[in-house]
Amino acid sequence: MNPLLWLAEGMAAQGHEPTFVITPHYGPLIEERGYRWIPVGTKEDFLRFARDPRIWSRLYGPGVVMEGMIRTLPVYRQAIEHAKDNFDLIVLSTLALAAASVAEAAKIPGLTLHMQPALFRSVYECPVFMEELAWLSRAPRWIKQLFFALVDVLVWERVRRR
Repeated sequence: MNPLLWLAEGMAAQGHEPTFVITPHYGPLIEERGYRWIPVGTKEDFLRFARDPRIWSRLYGPGVVMEGMIRTLPVYRQAIEHAKDNFDLIVLSTLALAAASVAEAAKIPGLTLHMQPALFRSVYECPVFMEELAWLSRAPRWIKQLFFALVDVLVWERVRRR
């Protein structure tokens, strides 16, 4: 949350009026800073998802997160539709896939804030986000390209088909 709050502070200092479209779990933090917010889902849904031990599974975690993002699509659609005329720009975290797609459909310009460098794919400076994959940072570029292609097929395509 801190990077999003810092960005909001900078935008507010430039005369913008940041509004958060966010889970009620973070509502008090947003209000404490004096910003408006539109609730997405319930605090209980967020905590149930955040506490799901499958998220931390190296094998199943990415799929669980992707499924969670897809499930939030209707909730984001409702929240953004409610106030879309008030948005000049929507700033999203990498994990706000549903919000990004709703904003794009509503023709709201978007900016994605990557808060985890491991999410950037690079065959030059390959991020090491698991100890078992440290070898990948030393592998030739073609191996890294093959690895990313396999991840796309074995993880993301499987999730997309659900």
